[in-house]
Amino acid sequence: MKRKRKGLIVLAIVAMVAILGIGYAAITNVGFTINGSASAEGDQSAFNVHFSAVEFDGEEIKTAADKITHNETQDNAQSGTFSISGLTTKDDNAQFVYTVKNESTDLSAVIPKDSIKVSSLTGKAAEYFTVSVVSENPAGDVTIAPGATSTFTVNVTLNKTPIEKVDTGDLTVTFAAKPSDGTNA
Repeated sequence: MKRKRKGLIVLAIVAMVAILGIGYAAITNVGFTINGSASAEGDQSAFNVHFSAVEFDGEEIKTAADKITHNETQDNAQSGTFSISGLTTKDDNAQFVYTVKNESTDLSAVIPKDSIKVSSLTGKAAEYFTVSVVSENPAGDVTIAPGATSTFTVNVTLNKTPIEKVDTGDLTVTFAAKPSDGTNA
């Protein structure tokens, strides 16, 4: 009986050690799960593209004031206005070079070739003037990297020598820059 009792004690000790070991392992193993979500939304202020300079016939606009009148392009402006006078003979030409700067930190500015448009002149002005716009990439879209610039040249040419004063012809040159993060061109 002593032997049976000893065997039972040993068996009980082994069973307790096994139970404690399993219980200890069950208590020390704690699993963790982290759930969440992420989203992002575009902010127009992250896309900063604007005119940074204008030249007339190779001179900064400020020094060419005797040749044209020009509504000075302001910092971060997306528009500028010019008025040309003094063209007198066929093929006289005035040329404006608008510099567009992309001050975005990581977005490129893409200006599609088909977005560059010149409105039609009306009345007699349409007979007398031709207006064209040439970009740095006349064959395709213009991509301006973050921190870089690109130029657009507006040419106004007198088609024929006027006999009398030609009424003012209003025109508008437009183009659109769209943001690109490199994955959407």
